Amino acid sequence: MVPDVHIWWIGADAPDDRLLDAVRRAVESVFRVRVRVDRHAERPTHAFDARRGQHSSSQILKWLVGRAPSGACSR
Repeated sequence: MVPDVHIWWIGADAPDDRLLDAVRRAVESVFRVRVRVDRHAERPTHAFDARRGQHSSSQILKWLVGRAPSGACSR
């Protein structure tokens, strides 16, 4: 059974709902999986590295794994 895919906007600004829906539909079409847009107020604010002026992808991924829905694959 193919698990659901969850997409989650973690940007600082409000998400563009039309863009998120277009991404959801494209992923469903290409990968033939069910995609769900999750909406949460939480953000990985600790992941910003001021010295480099960018976010740490490793820190963001660790943060996301800690919030995976129960029963989700964390590979």
